[in-house]
Amino acid sequence: MPLTPELAAVFDTVRDAWGRGDFAAIEACWDGDDADPLYQAEEEEHVHLGWAAVRDYWRRTAATNECIRVTYSNFVTKPLGADQVLVAFDMHFDLKMRGRPKPIGGDNRTFAILRRHPGGWRFISWIEAPLAPILYVRRLYELSADPEFDGAPPR
Repeated sequence: MPLTPELAAVFDTVRDAWGRGDFAAIEACWDGDDADPLYQAEEEEHVHLGWAAVRDYWRRTAATNECIRVTYSNFVTKPLGADQVLVAFDMHFDLKMRGRPKPIGGDNRTFAILRRHPGGWRFISWIEAPLAPILYVRRLYELSADPEFDGAPPR
């Protein structure tokens, strides 16, 4: 199932809200009727289950982040019945943290479950899965190679 325009609009909205640091707008992309939303951030050891835990994560993130930019790509969807869908996608982030001299960035394979709601699609689960260390280190080595070397003839 391709990413429908309605699903794409939710991802665009949450991406833009992260960029503004607008956590009320981020929460509005979630199904407020769901008693136990699930959020697993890559940098957190434990899963956040339930509104109190998810809101606490967002509160701590707002206090730490000076500026963040996220992009989403390579969407794959799998219907989970008539009114739920699993969306797997790549997420890239660039982040400036308060008190840190340089920004950081990274890539995650991310999975979200959305439920069809009277107001449109809303998130009920979000899981960020960073690359395994061997994949991450390989990517760092690839990024360190001079771009013009890629075209060098083999010996």
